[in-house]
Amino acid sequence: MREVIRMIEIVEAYPFVKVLKYLTLLQKKFEKTQGGVVVIEEIDGEEYKVVIKYLKPWIRIYLPLGNLKDFPEEKRNEVMEKLLQLTFEYAEVSFGIDEDGNIFAVEDIYQEALTMDVFEEEYGAVPFAVELFKKEVMPLKEGK
Repeated sequence: MREVIRMIEIVEAYPFVKVLKYLTLLQKKFEKTQGGVVVIEEIDGEEYKVVIKYLKPWIRIYLPLGNLKDFPEEKRNEVMEKLLQLTFEYAEVSFGIDEDGNIFAVEDIYQEALTMDVFEEEYGAVPFAVELFKKEVMPLKEGK
């Protein structure tokens, strides 16, 4: 019975082992954490931490971008509207907001679809989303 349980654990962990392999192949700097992996990305000269977690059966890739409270109250609806427009306008770019108002660039990959090509495309969308956020959303912070 122990052997069966161990085999199940190995099979269930396999998608995340693939993520580690892909990050290594892409020559990304990363560190394993209890909940997943943190990848250090430099985007426009700034350092960002991309988080990757295995939320069975999904691989979630996300990067915190700030909080709605960082924007003037009268601009928050416009911020959410802009995030939705950008998500619609750009293939593979997704933004999300959690219950605390934290804004994220986020991508999900179904574990059965996890290949190097899919991972590279989905992962690459997160740093690109940061650039879009800075260009299209951050100006709303100053009330422009």
